[in-house]
Amino acid sequence: MSDNMSMPTVEIGKKIVEDYINGPDSSFFDSNTLSIVDLREIPYTYSKLCETMQQEEGVLDSRYSVISQARYNAKSFGDGEYEQIDIKSYLEECGKSDTELGKVLRSAVKYSGSSSYNSNGLAMYFPYDYPDYYAEIKTETDKFGYNGYNSFFDKFLSIMGTGQMNYSSENDYSNYSWYDNTNYDTYNVSDKLEVKDNGDYFALSLSDEEWDKINGINVWVYVDDGDGYVDLGSDNVYEFDDDGDLMVDFDYYWVALNGQVVPFYFEYETPENVKDGYTYGYVPAVLNGNEQIEMMIYWDEKHPDGYLAGYRPYSKEENISVPQKGFKQLKNGDTLEFLCDYYTYDGEYDGVYSYGDKIVVNGDITVGYEYVGEYDTNICYELTDIYNNSITTEMIELEMN
Repeated sequence: MSDNMSMPTVEIGKKIVEDYINGPDSSFFDSNTLSIVDLREIPYTYSKLCETMQQEEGVLDSRYSVISQARYNAKSFGDGEYEQIDIKSYLEECGKSDTELGKVLRSAVKYSGSSSYNSNGLAMYFPYDYPDYYAEIKTETDKFGYNGYNSFFDKFLSIMGTGQMNYSSENDYSNYSWYDNTNYDTYNVSDKLEVKDNGDYFALSLSDEEWDKINGINVWVYVDDGDGYVDLGSDNVYEFDDDGDLMVDFDYYWVALNGQVVPFYFEYETPENVKDGYTYGYVPAVLNGNEQIEMMIYWDEKHPDGYLAGYRPYSKEENISVPQKGFKQLKNGDTLEFLCDYYTYDGEYDGVYSYGDKIVVNGDITVGYEYVGEYDTNICYELTDIYNNSITTEMIELEMN
């Protein structure tokens, strides 16, 4: 600025953004995001957003599946705990990026920088994972006029809630102020989850129409240690056979750190068509005997076998109200004790236990895969449908390989 006192505001902002994103203390895995937004354009942007959502409300009965999948796939922030999604990402997912709202967004965001995929400068609240909190949030946002498309959320959550109540009696939204008792036509895919033995593998067969109602697929793996089942976690690895059936199978290799198998839980993968895409998940652990953490593992083209990006505190234990910038890094001499959920042979949850050997950090920790075929293994596939139901197949027992 001292070299050019007349530098335009946006140019100054660009330098601030670039230094924040690419500074010496930042890395790709920090998921840093910063943008320049012209606040004079926000009222018009908000009005166009309300207009778009109100239009979607009018066709929600026919477009619910598209909108649910768009919400599920849109870029979310704060580890998904805050119901905040990137607006541009959402519009792209539901086929509305070339609308007037898309143009207005591109105008309002003068410059955006991010080290993570699909962070474009402006986010919005979109209730999905935590409908129980929507009524309270709606009451607060109504107080300052943030109510231009709450009726869309009312109807969207009513359809989703109906789908959840039809799936399980444990879900009941009928007494919520936003719930509409209209008899929405929902389709329960869970009635069709019959796994068949194809000889070489088990398979789950659904019609194309039924697969279109599935937003996500994960495999869960449990190994028999002689006393019960160790929950090794989840991954998004799956494959369809030539008939279009989901192969309910397992190759007996699992995530390992320094050659030791560890519990791992998948979180996110960029869409297949994204250049420089990546996948990540976490390994639960205790750091130095007293701090519960989640070790973040990433895979990308440069690291096909995986990369330890750092760790984040275990949010439920630490009661974090604001997500941190980036990940913390391990130091030589740190000790790591890995944690697993444990189940009895009757399928009852038995608690959290230490798993494997303690690791003392000495240089980089390697990420790879190790063979677990020496154990009897149980697997099941978890399907997330358009009503945000988590539906699991029956447990398949695989003998030692």
